[in-house]
Amino acid sequence: MKNIIENIDFTEYFKVHSPGYVIEIYNNGLEYEYVLGNRVTNPKVEKTTSDTLYDIASLTKVFTAVLTYMAYEEEKIDLNDTVYNIDNSFIHLKDVRIIDLLSHNQNIWTNGYLGNVKSKTEFYHILYTAYVKEKIPTYVDTHYIILGVLLEKIYQKPYAMLCQEKIFNPLEMVNTTFDPDASLCASNNYEL
Repeated sequence: MKNIIENIDFTEYFKVHSPGYVIEIYNNGLEYEYVLGNRVTNPKVEKTTSDTLYDIASLTKVFTAVLTYMAYEEEKIDLNDTVYNIDNSFIHLKDVRIIDLLSHNQNIWTNGYLGNVKSKTEFYHILYTAYVKEKIPTYVDTHYIILGVLLEKIYQKPYAMLCQEKIFNPLEMVNTTFDPDASLCASNNYEL
């Protein structure tokens, strides 16, 4: 297994994806760590180290799914509960169920782009405009953003605190956080 990664030239891959990686593989009680590429490329190149941290980004969806199933196991929700019944601010999602969000079962849009918001108030103002554009399976971030808001409502705690208490702490994920030390983070700059 070790030779597979060591013999791959990642130069072209780094140009399109990320300037570097820290990969850990656990197999049959053995641990393999590979530190590849650069943590930062601009204004100067700094090599990736085994302490380099990465943006959680789309992995947030994994944590959201786990928290949702935990809420289900704790009988705080039913997967057939509707979004509106949990948070009636979602006035256009009266028929959308938790299971629909988990499975990306519909194309849900908002009247505005959440990535451009400047405040929490603006974020909720746009998010609560969510509506079903089409009843066809479509992968969109909005599904899991809504689930995150519902989880906060169910548990009456911020999403980051839920992840910390229910996932990160029990699994001893000491370097997993939504508020990392910026000096340890890999850049999102893909230029070599």
